[in-house]
Amino acid sequence: MSRITQLKAQKNRKWVNIFLDGTYFTSLELITVAKQGLKVGMDISQSEFNQLLRKHDAEKLLFRAMNFLSLRPRSEKEVTSYLQKKWTPKLSKEDYRTRVRGVVEKLKKENLLNDSEFANWWVEQRLTFRPKGKIALHKELQQKGIGNDIISEVLASLDEVEAAKRVVEKKSRIFKGQSSMQARRKLIAFLQRRGFSWDTIRQIVDESL
Repeated sequence: MSRITQLKAQKNRKWVNIFLDGTYFTSLELITVAKQGLKVGMDISQSEFNQLLRKHDAEKLLFRAMNFLSLRPRSEKEVTSYLQKKWTPKLSKEDYRTRVRGVVEKLKKENLLNDSEFANWWVEQRLTFRPKGKIALHKELQQKGIGNDIISEVLASLDEVEAAKRVVEKKSRIFKGQSSMQARRKLIAFLQRRGFSWDTIRQIVDESL
């Protein structure tokens, strides 16, 4: 059993240095110290303090994940990769990975992390601001760690021809003043770069030129 002999606020006032039996032990956020009711003179066992540290680290990790999610929706892979980059030698990599998995599972349970909803959001954003074909969208979603079953379901309802028409309307000026053959080659290359299927490209080219 150890005794808390000093609680010393750091310069930024958000963290507190904790001394056990006159020796510096660790630092905790002020809000955690207050929430746990830690006071000078309090007796606490090593196991109790270790449990408190684990809880504090888990809350800190969850807070980081929530901040990351507040910027825009994320996939499970994105959140996992982001948190993994925050690893420090304070914990073994295996222990840290276990904590990250715990945070990810908690977010999924609260429906704050949902790969199906993320995939739908991603496609909607692309169609609104930068229309792309199914080939490109499939690749992007795979890079985000989305499973093929979800990708297939999300892209099944996508009207690729309509998306391609919108792209061509926005870029029609680049084909002005060119011969039919030049315009045709440029349009085909452009739509290929945007990830549209050959069937869609052929239909759009035939209708547009």
